[in-house]
Amino acid sequence: MGLKVRMLYYSQAEPQVFNLISILSYAYAKTGELKELEPTLVVMEGFSRPFCYMGYYQDLDREVIYENVVRYNVEIVRRWKLGLGNIFMYANTGAWAFNMPAPTYREYFKSMSEAYDVLVGKIFLKAIHKLGVPDAYFVPPNDIRVKGKKLCGTGVAIESGSYGEVLYFNAFTNLTHPDPTLSFKVLNIPPEKLKDKGIEKPEEYFASIERDGVRGAPKPGEFRDALVEAISEVLNASVYEGSLTEEES
Repeated sequence: MGLKVRMLYYSQAEPQVFNLISILSYAYAKTGELKELEPTLVVMEGFSRPFCYMGYYQDLDREVIYENVVRYNVEIVRRWKLGLGNIFMYANTGAWAFNMPAPTYREYFKSMSEAYDVLVGKIFLKAIHKLGVPDAYFVPPNDIRVKGKKLCGTGVAIESGSYGEVLYFNAFTNLTHPDPTLSFKVLNIPPEKLKDKGIEKPEEYFASIERDGVRGAPKPGEFRDALVEAISEVLNASVYEGSLTEEES
């Protein structure tokens, strides 16, 4: 019958929606509050406002310049039960997240490395090519770049608990070109961190589908459609649009 994937689609999503897949995974594997979990794709085609996506335990005062968070109407969102670093997400960021419970995910990904290769190097890269950025390329383990600049950020994690195990993934790219200075006004980034990356100016770090592609910015719905096509082709999956169940809400 093949893999069936439920899609939840949000246009101009509230920033907290970026946590939805990790919340569902946690409720299934760690607490048992969620008894059933089908493979789910969450597509966020833009956000209602920019936000800082911070690790669960990170120190707010060390990571951001709070007066600029307020001045520029940037929301603070904590990663759900996860550490890792701070990421700045723009209102024009397109994002997606995907999960798959065990034992199903082991049929598709034999290791974390293979999960990155498939989800980033095949699915996301194929979607980016469909959106008109043919020069984009995969840089293992988790980047997609174009002209040496970062176009996509991604992450894979496994949530394992007393009730089950889930592989989940999230990813993002700039659909239109962002203000390259905004994140540097809000995030407390030491200048040497940029120099370590070989970057002299903020604008040298950012790529976007609008500026680095051959067709300009995606039209409404194109980001969603490209992802659905790529997932369907790579995983031989049937993707259908659904909604949260009563148990998940």
